Amino acid sequence: MKAVLAWAFLGWVGLWTSCALAGLRLVSTSPQLTELLFQLGRGPDLVAVSAGSAYPAEAARLPTLGPLFFPGVEGTLRLAPDWVLVDDFNRSAPYERGLSVAGIRWKSVRIDTVKALFAESRAIMREIYGEPSPPIVDRWETCLGTVRPAGPAFSFLVVAWWNPVIALGVRTPLSELLTFVGGRNLVPAGLQRGYPQLPPDWLAAHRPDRVYVLSARVSEEALARFRIWWGKRLPEIVSLDPDTFSRATFTLLAELGRLGGTWGTSACPY
Repeated sequence: MKAVLAWAFLGWVGLWTSCALAGLRLVSTSPQLTELLFQLGRGPDLVAVSAGSAYPAEAARLPTLGPLFFPGVEGTLRLAPDWVLVDDFNRSAPYERGLSVAGIRWKSVRIDTVKALFAESRAIMREIYGEPSPPIVDRWETCLGTVRPAGPAFSFLVVAWWNPVIALGVRTPLSELLTFVGGRNLVPAGLQRGYPQLPPDWLAAHRPDRVYVLSARVSEEALARFRIWWGKRLPEIVSLDPDTFSRATFTLLAELGRLGGTWGTSACPY
């Protein structure tokens, strides 16, 4: 009898251990949250991601929840996740109501600045895992404190779309990184959050030193429109790969040197 109880006890211990080692079951509703979870060392816990989650390569092999802005409630419930991480820029009220009714815990994550990237990374680890953030967060925060501009100060606009002109406001990670390297976003104070549309008359009255275009190349059609506002002597036009520079994760921080910054310590960049 004692032997039977001992084997039963060991069986329960083994079951509990295997469950503990399996970790939590997570779902992500945006590519940037998917990538961030991998960077925080929690990628193996993901059981489903949003469409478009291609980084790292392991993410592309995970099941998806449907279109980026329309995650499926039923598909999510079938996966029985412990937590769903909802990107604040990709929210769906019906989806969130469905999760709440089903008793699925979900957390909204808003990464609109570099500071928010650090804060939200720590909040994910604290609230979901009850653990401190991994070393990558503290290392990057320390590194960014050492960044110095490689050249003189400049004014800029970041154009996500050119017809109509959709710009990046001040409260976006890429805009914030450009301030680290001596830039000043010309987007007016009342339109500084998110992705404002800039009217042609305002553009004609405000000439930046640089225009960053989130495109693999700047088309002749875009250049022709720029000449309408700023004449033949255009600002410096810089093309930025949208796939790289639209990712509000630690991947974006690694590109800071390409934006014109210099690291004040040999430990950076990674």
